[in-house]
Amino acid sequence: MKRRLLVFILGVLLFKRRWVMEKKSVEYFQAVLTLELESLLRQANCTMSEFISQSSPAIEYLDRASMEMDQTFKMRIRSRESRLINKIHQALGRIEDGSYGICDSCGEDISLKRLGARPVTTKCIDCKEEEETQERLTRRTLYSQGFSRGRVQSGSRM
Repeated sequence: MKRRLLVFILGVLLFKRRWVMEKKSVEYFQAVLTLELESLLRQANCTMSEFISQSSPAIEYLDRASMEMDQTFKMRIRSRESRLINKIHQALGRIEDGSYGICDSCGEDISLKRLGARPVTTKCIDCKEEEETQERLTRRTLYSQGFSRGRVQSGSRM
């Protein structure tokens, strides 16, 4: 009986210690995500200001072409950053509802090391590796069937 009580008390203490550590970790990741979000939003505002200030009808054709290529490149980067902003908002939402750091696939805890490397992740490393393996197999299958990036690789034209 004493042993069971001791194991129970030890389990409660370990649970409380883990919870306190998780709370500190969650606060840390919330701060990291918030800082990253603010940085991305500032960059997006600067880019939009640049685009507005650069539009001038008196620019020569080659200068305009070069400028438009630069703008296209910046917009592609901003598009990726926009997807990251959405993921950050989702991660902050998971922090609010208490599901941050829990794998969407298996329900296990995501390691702090993985969250440190990718704070917006929704999957533990094992589930993510499994997903990537399945994606590679799907791509190989499609490629072997003659499909590549949505196009048919045959001699016929439509």
